[in-house]
Amino acid sequence: MGERRGHDAATAVEVWRDHDLQHAIHVADREAIGTTEAARVLVLEHLARPSRDLWSACAQLGRLLADAGASPTLAAATIDGALRAYGPAAESLASSARAAVTEGYVGRVRDIERAAACRSWTYGACVVEIGERKIAVAAGYPDDDGIVDWAAEIASKAARNGVKAANVHGREAVRRELSAAFELVGIRVLDVPASEAPRARRWPKLPWQR
Repeated sequence: MGERRGHDAATAVEVWRDHDLQHAIHVADREAIGTTEAARVLVLEHLARPSRDLWSACAQLGRLLADAGASPTLAAATIDGALRAYGPAAESLASSARAAVTEGYVGRVRDIERAAACRSWTYGACVVEIGERKIAVAAGYPDDDGIVDWAAEIASKAARNGVKAANVHGREAVRRELSAAFELVGIRVLDVPASEAPRARRWPKLPWQR
């Protein structure tokens, strides 16, 4: 594994683990340290022969820490533990390795949060019955990449529930996609009531117009 402080592979992993345990701030951190040991071994192996594989291994470690619910504090500090385990030979790689871990961690946290936000837009959460076989839908699905699948699922469930007409309110892109999905399954999209339609702005009259 290259030039280290005399540690063998098992000892290097242990040194890294002990370092991270000192920076753990809650139970999830300690559990994350235990579940990411294989990723740590891979990072230490690639420190001996730096390449793009090292950055990929660091990014993967960051993603796994996020999956395990680790804190940002642990994610930011963990590479320092790798350097302690490996030794001075890896100091020049510290900044890049830390950046790769952070990128993997933040990207995965963002994906997890986006997935959680999308799950809140299920049929039961965004649909309200407003009459016999009639519903109103809040079309605010937040993930533009998943609008088509979401609209198809909402329309399919509405059709299975015997819905015949729907009011659709929300973002234009989402409303348009959902309206098209409703039409495909034979559900009539109702016009927005005049009372809810945007009102024309009333400009004050100028003196000579009065």
